[in-house]
Amino acid sequence: MRVLFTAIWPTHLMPMVPLAWALRAAGHEVLVAGDADVALAGTRAGLSAAEIVGVPPGGTGAAPSVADRTRRRVDTYLAGYRETADTWRPDLIVTDPLEWNALILGGLLDIPVVHVRFGPGDLPDTAFRVAAEALRDTCAELGLVDGLPEPDLIADPCPPGLQTPGLRPARQVRYVPYNGPGSFHPELLTSPARRRVLVLFSVDGLEKEPVLALMKNLLRGCDRLPGTETLVAASSWLRESLRESESYGSVRVIDPVPIQSLLYDCDLVVHHGGHGTASTAAAYGVPQAVVVPPLPEGPRHSLLVDCAERVRAFGAGRWLDDPQTLATPDGIAAALAEALDEPAYRDRANRLCTGIDALPTPADLVGTLEQLCTEDAGAHTRRGHLAYSPDADGSADLGAALGRA
Repeated sequence: MRVLFTAIWPTHLMPMVPLAWALRAAGHEVLVAGDADVALAGTRAGLSAAEIVGVPPGGTGAAPSVADRTRRRVDTYLAGYRETADTWRPDLIVTDPLEWNALILGGLLDIPVVHVRFGPGDLPDTAFRVAAEALRDTCAELGLVDGLPEPDLIADPCPPGLQTPGLRPARQVRYVPYNGPGSFHPELLTSPARRRVLVLFSVDGLEKEPVLALMKNLLRGCDRLPGTETLVAASSWLRESLRESESYGSVRVIDPVPIQSLLYDCDLVVHHGGHGTASTAAAYGVPQAVVVPPLPEGPRHSLLVDCAERVRAFGAGRWLDDPQTLATPDGIAAALAEALDEPAYRDRANRLCTGIDALPTPADLVGTLEQLCTEDAGAHTRRGHLAYSPDADGSADLGAALGRA
């Protein structure tokens, strides 16, 4: 079968990459489709990719609401997804839960769509309710009489214990760390003589000065931890700013590497609340300390906060959310020392790791996806959606089926 993978951001593609590899290993074809950044992330993962070039609609000023941004996303990218599907004719779509174009395209093609959650938090569920209302008229115009289609299956690789309660039912699958390509640093693969703290901050798109001030304080705090070395991997601008600003005796700023290569001998991971970092640390049983950077209220902020809350609630680490703690290097050092020295954090982190290992692998999910396509084959009026089938000679004209010139 042919499986189309889509995502709105590269970081949302990464949790799906092991499943894409498993499908390829089982003999299926895989294509990653998305904007330039997503397509590049796909090729870097060793997968075929197609760039979807968005054509923004009229009125390209700032969208004033989440609903407006949702409609704009569909108006900008749906035609490109249609064209790719017309050429490639997928049997199944596997997607980031926030890429509404995938659900619409699945409804128009009448093929199953699988959501793969990307980490802790209820954003996919709450955003779906907003999108369903925002896209009601759009779906009706396209012939999707039941509105925005539901996914046929939700797969959840979020580590047990970090999952947000009360979400829609999902098929749990083992989280397999993939953090992008990179070269290992041989000197970092040897066991350190001292305790090792790994600081990971990916904060592109945020106001730089507050983030830089926070990071400087954080690294000053790390430098005050006795018998400890600290490795820092951060966004490129932040990395260079830290290198130029001042030196820290026990702190080393390093170039990006696949973070799993550093976790075997790591005693603590300090991060900004990223779902990939939190899940990878969980997969290696490493305690965490979360420092959410300053940013305005909104979906991105809620994702980071949700992650921090889940880490704290499970007891696998600390969320440093007290402004007084973050205000001074001594306050930060005391909080990190407690995260390093308290055995309960390591114990709970190991429980996260054990829970992950007990789950079925992405390879185990392949049979479920095959069955999903088999059950769906020939059901061209599934859920009342617009019918679409190949021409008699085996070719297909998706543009005609969709009423596109």
